[in-house]
Amino acid sequence: MKLRALILICSPLLLAGCTSSTKISKLDPFYNYVGQTVELRKPADIVTRRGIWFGSYGVMSRHSADYGLIDAGGGQGRGGYGHVIAELPVGHKVQIDSVWDEVVVDEEQIIAYGHTTIPPSTKEVSFAYPWGEFWILWPAPWEPSDTPEKRGPPGRLPPHFDYDMFKAPAGTPEWGTKVKQ
Repeated sequence: MKLRALILICSPLLLAGCTSSTKISKLDPFYNYVGQTVELRKPADIVTRRGIWFGSYGVMSRHSADYGLIDAGGGQGRGGYGHVIAELPVGHKVQIDSVWDEVVVDEEQIIAYGHTTIPPSTKEVSFAYPWGEFWILWPAPWEPSDTPEKRGPPGRLPPHFDYDMFKAPAGTPEWGTKVKQ
């Protein structure tokens, strides 16, 4: 009985130590969008947002957001986002507030946080957008159509992730090589 109680008490503390969040808004290409209101160049879906400790559907994020934003039709090559609440059309405006590198246990994501409205309402809501995974970026719906399908990180990956399965394919363009002063 005492061992079970100890495990229940210590497990959340151990898991909390397996998370990190680093602001990367000043790296290329993110600094081109952070603090800006941009128009969507591709449609995007509004879905639920889930935290790191609960829920099985939606965009996972460490920081608070009202909703998740994903490429229309599930995009990003990943499923599991659940019910689509609304679709935002091409030309819809979104504000990009910050970009974070978020690690939760064995999952790593590049998450853009911002805010927008969900028509027909004019009330602003916040969102989390999964821009990349394991340091590989996909084109965001506000980026130009000639944005490469994948962009790899500069340099080596952190030790826990520095395996071939996490690396971008050879010849993939790099992101993050420039820093805004």
